Amino acid sequence: MAAVGDSFEKIGLHTNVCVALTAKGINGPRPQQAATLMHTTHDLCDVLATVLPHTGRHTLLISFAAHCVLAANVPKFALVVASTPAAATKLSNVAKMLNIMGVTPFLVLDPSDTSRTSGCVTPSLVITTLQTVQKWQKEEFLKCASMLVEDCSQCPTADLEAVMHTVASASDPMNMFLLTTQSPSAVPMSIRYALHRRRRRYSSQGAAPPAFTFLLATDHDDRLNLLRKIVQMKSLRRMLVLTHSKEVKDLRLKLHQWGLSAYALGRNTVASEQSTIMNEFINSSSSVLVASDAYSGLDLLDVDCVIQYYPPQKSMDEEEWSDFIRCIRTTANPEASTRFITLLGTDDFTLGSYFMSRAECESIILNVTPNHPRFADIIFNPIPAAFERVSQPMPASIDIPKVQPKAKNFNNNNSNN
Repeated sequence: MAAVGDSFEKIGLHTNVCVALTAKGINGPRPQQAATLMHTTHDLCDVLATVLPHTGRHTLLISFAAHCVLAANVPKFALVVASTPAAATKLSNVAKMLNIMGVTPFLVLDPSDTSRTSGCVTPSLVITTLQTVQKWQKEEFLKCASMLVEDCSQCPTADLEAVMHTVASASDPMNMFLLTTQSPSAVPMSIRYALHRRRRRYSSQGAAPPAFTFLLATDHDDRLNLLRKIVQMKSLRRMLVLTHSKEVKDLRLKLHQWGLSAYALGRNTVASEQSTIMNEFINSSSSVLVASDAYSGLDLLDVDCVIQYYPPQKSMDEEEWSDFIRCIRTTANPEASTRFITLLGTDDFTLGSYFMSRAECESIILNVTPNHPRFADIIFNPIPAAFERVSQPMPASIDIPKVQPKAKNFNNNNSNN
């Protein structure tokens, strides 16, 4: 494996793993390996990563599995699930080749052999197949620190989902690390949504964060009218609307009044209801989900548009901010960028600026009326529209109100602008 990119130490792999890799002449990760492991070695989020053939995925899987058990405070095992016995054997050979100090690999292909799980007394890697592990009982996973899947695109969906739920319910804390040769958008929803809803990260070549638009709402009525214009666009099928927790139910009722199918998730919605609402929403052909500020339980690749009715509050704790930004930056559709629209009142510029800095999406704020003839074109192409607007001379008879220096105004009656 060619050594390219940052060092293994820099991306945070355990010292024993770094020493073993260096001893085999593997002095640094490939770019895709570095992108997949960066940050994950520290926060141990659930990961869904697209990896291409011949990119060192077996070394990546074994190295991270060893890191997880070495990072645990008590002796635990990492469950490495292969799609076939042949793939499991290859992973076992890689683990033996690396010979990582303090970690013992075991190849287990007999469903009746559970001595390596319930009898785990030292950090170990249990390398097996889905067909084998699905026959084990819940108690066999009590000492599982991490579940890693070699290629979830080759696993029967129902079987993999069942094992993921069983392992997650048996061992806490634990993390999941799923590799796939497909784009995250091609992975079945039931597999993606079996990952931790607040603590997950997707990694895919060519993946990009959403496209951002910031709109000025001059008052309450303008904010409501902007929202109505956006949610009634025929090009948008599934939308997520984020608002203050106390307004979630009222905004859902307003959407119903506008003739839209709408669901609501408040901060006090119990887990069983959340699951039902989420399933109905993501399986609908056209609907709107209203949730409270910084809701991060939904993968952005499952919606066409996210609308922040208000910018998120700076007062959110750091964990909530981190979960929200990670959701924004890693769960968008790499094939079709999700549009992220934020409505800003005249007193919201500081909050808007703070959100831009956290999301790394510095942009202009557009002042455009909902009845503008080119409304859709402007909000979906804000930067070109702003440059076009600035490049055209303003008629002397038009008086543009001074709202804020960063806002670009589109509110004259000239349909050519």
